[in-house]
Amino acid sequence: MNRILLAVVVAAAVLAGVFYLRAGEEQRKVATAEATASNAKAAGPPSPDVVLAIKPGGPRGATLKPAESKVSPLMRELATGPAKPIHDRLSQKASRTPEENYVLARILEACTEVPGQYRDQRKANPAEARKQFAATVSEKDPDREKRLAAIEKVAQSMCAGFDGIKTDSKVIKDLLDQAAAGGDPKARARAISQQIWPGGVVNGDKLPGITDAQLEGLRDAARSGDPVAMLIAGNILSSTLGDLLIRAGPDERPIDQRAFQNAWTLVACDAGYDCGPNHPYIVGACAQNGNCGAQNLEEYFYFYGNSPQQSQLINEYRTQLARAIQSGDWSYFSFVRSAPPPGSVFVFGTSGW
Repeated sequence: MNRILLAVVVAAAVLAGVFYLRAGEEQRKVATAEATASNAKAAGPPSPDVVLAIKPGGPRGATLKPAESKVSPLMRELATGPAKPIHDRLSQKASRTPEENYVLARILEACTEVPGQYRDQRKANPAEARKQFAATVSEKDPDREKRLAAIEKVAQSMCAGFDGIKTDSKVIKDLLDQAAAGGDPKARARAISQQIWPGGVVNGDKLPGITDAQLEGLRDAARSGDPVAMLIAGNILSSTLGDLLIRAGPDERPIDQRAFQNAWTLVACDAGYDCGPNHPYIVGACAQNGNCGAQNLEEYFYFYGNSPQQSQLINEYRTQLARAIQSGDWSYFSFVRSAPPPGSVFVFGTSGW
């Protein structure tokens, strides 16, 4: 089983190539980027029987390991919450670091009432919402208790204690601007996001564009090693843009945008972002769909979230993104100035703190 999981779940740690099947044809090995071609080894994709044998929570092989986690103590504190004590402490400081300005801005943005900003009203009565949810889960459901426990986690608010507090959007913008000017990579990436989608609003009639300077700014933010900066940059570059296509590999195949976004997220996990069992994706999937087996985001993406073919793409993208971030060599990915083909539009926003 360890060999199965090593071949399927974490092939990115040992394979640099891309492998795929074509009906009636022999398996073909796709050449990797020049920097890793000498180390690539041929291997075929797993059979359906192997894929069906995967189980979350089972033995796992080695994953990509970061050289050094770039998650600061402040960001770890914010990830575990609640946010109110952090807000009270930072707002009273006469002088703040760039990251402290970023964190304060994000707390105000997420937890206070900002004029003109949408607020989800579904948590107005969490007790009633939990009661209604419990009535939808069968008594025979073997994961009933796990699902009810998960919905309790969903109902827990990072923003407890902010009721009725209002914040001018200019205050938030000024804090983010100060953080970006001070060099915080998260703030720089988020500033680019707001340039592309002003106010966080996506115009359905016109896809946003991205300048060369903005593209380089996102890659530079990712190169910082800050996992939240990676998440923001990855979400932007995985979204559909009006004047940029991204292709992968020497044969320049169009990226699978969801697999690309998942790969960026896993690279952020490798860099220290909290992707354990309390991640919102995992908790939400357990509560809503009964998918309660994943112990981390890697297992969730590979077992629940994607097809086997997409999981192989995630491995490919994950390996090449990690290489690009560490070396600065993005040659595996082609950034082509072109309008996207007609079809689905993906917008991933700026998840993560």
